[in-house]
Amino acid sequence: MNTKVTTETFNEMQKIFIKVTNENLSYQELEAALLPYNRLPLLCKYFHSKYFYRHGDHKKASELISDVILGLDQDGTESEFILLCFSYALKEIYGIAGEIYAHNNEYDKSLRAYQDYHICVLRLKSAEARSFLSFRRYNEYSLSDLIHNEVTVISPSRMNDPYDTLLFKWTESLTQGETQRPHLKPYCDALNSYRIRSFTKVTNSNGQEMIGNTLMWSHYTEDHKGFCIKYSFSEQFTSNTEERLTIRFKDIIYHDETKPLNIIKESINTDIGLCTKQSAWAYENEIRMIAYEPEGKEFFNSVPLDSASKIDAIYFGYRCQETHIRTIRKIVTQHYPDAKFYKMSSDFTDIYNLSAEEI
Repeated sequence: MNTKVTTETFNEMQKIFIKVTNENLSYQELEAALLPYNRLPLLCKYFHSKYFYRHGDHKKASELISDVILGLDQDGTESEFILLCFSYALKEIYGIAGEIYAHNNEYDKSLRAYQDYHICVLRLKSAEARSFLSFRRYNEYSLSDLIHNEVTVISPSRMNDPYDTLLFKWTESLTQGETQRPHLKPYCDALNSYRIRSFTKVTNSNGQEMIGNTLMWSHYTEDHKGFCIKYSFSEQFTSNTEERLTIRFKDIIYHDETKPLNIIKESINTDIGLCTKQSAWAYENEIRMIAYEPEGKEFFNSVPLDSASKIDAIYFGYRCQETHIRTIRKIVTQHYPDAKFYKMSSDFTDIYNLSAEEI
């Protein structure tokens, strides 16, 4: 089925609904205007539910949007039409469903709808690069990732720096003194399912290799005593997904702190909420793994690497102990016998840039 036609069709129906709303037309007039699209009963019901919601009939709106969501979960021509060719519209459907259910005092349904909304938002795009660095301390947590061949993701609410992600600062601004909008609680609760993991791009914007960056080694490897992992993630790793787990990689946007960033607004996207930092952090050249898993209830969740993803190399800090080097080599070669190992050392011709020597 042609994606372009699908997009145009949905946009045509959106324009009809906007016209009906702006001109305060009746429900019968909306039905008549959507008659040419009867081959798409789920989408017609979606716009019908929006009409009743806008006119305060939350019970009727809930019944109709429930039919739409049930239809999306079933096999059939139209559900495939929407799910495969038309996924950007799903966030609109689940977003309005969350509002409708909340206003009809159906919290659990509202929460579920908002969770599906965030899954759709996250699936829309991902960074194209696939090879990243992870600077780590030597401890039980970093070893556990290597032993179990997985990466650990963390709730943004557990980050040391409350400004590392702006998502919860935004919800704080949104809910202060707010009692009139019942959808805010399930919407904000749905945000709790986001998990993140920070990586570093292999090269910076000037083409310099980040593995030699002394600041990264000083700040994130316990003064050069730790190590750095070079991962290669497959397309399959983000093409997902098992059940409702969704994973994407997104570039960090570095905001010029001399210019105010106003987050008092009705909505923010994931780029601002999860991937914006002050420009003072730009030296990190960060790319962020965003994971969304409603069923993951822990603050720290583990994401296993798929069979096509791998560890390409391990770089040991120049202060890394030999016993630690031997332990890590033994663990990594069990999973990836072709992985390479390097030890960082000073480059006396470029003293503030470390060099890597294979060992």
